[in-house]
Amino acid sequence: MTFDAEQFRSYALYRRRYIPDECVHLKKDCIWYVSDDLILTSWKAIRPRDDIGGGISAFYPKLGFRISKVFAPDGSLVHWYNDICSVRIEDSEIHYTDLLLDVIVDPDGSLHLLDADEYADALIEGLITKEEAAAAMHALQRLMNAIEDGSFKELAAPIEQLQQIL
Repeated sequence: MTFDAEQFRSYALYRRRYIPDECVHLKKDCIWYVSDDLILTSWKAIRPRDDIGGGISAFYPKLGFRISKVFAPDGSLVHWYNDICSVRIEDSEIHYTDLLLDVIVDPDGSLHLLDADEYADALIEGLITKEEAAAAMHALQRLMNAIEDGSFKELAAPIEQLQQIL
């Protein structure tokens, strides 16, 4: 796999969220690789933070999630942040929709499920469809299986490879 940000310079990345209701052009993210199976980006925190400086993300459109290696401002590992999301590529635009469920994997291996309450509220309020809700649960199960069976390391490999050249 070859990482070439210049090749993907004309691409644009958009993040859609339901809570809060927003669509943001992530114009400062650097896109390094795009295929139907994998999208690789690097990024800096949108707003200055003491705890997070940036990260490297791998979107897996067919699996329904994005995994991110998150770094502190000093470059040390904070955690792996995993978003359940849907991804659509149209020409040179990448649109991903945050489906609210997130899983953090701490450096010590402990897991934290985030925003299940927002997911439930979004379903009750009709912000997400039954199909999106079902896809999110299937993706969450795939992600948890990968973490538990050790195949998460394979999913993280492109991130580790890109980190070596950055």
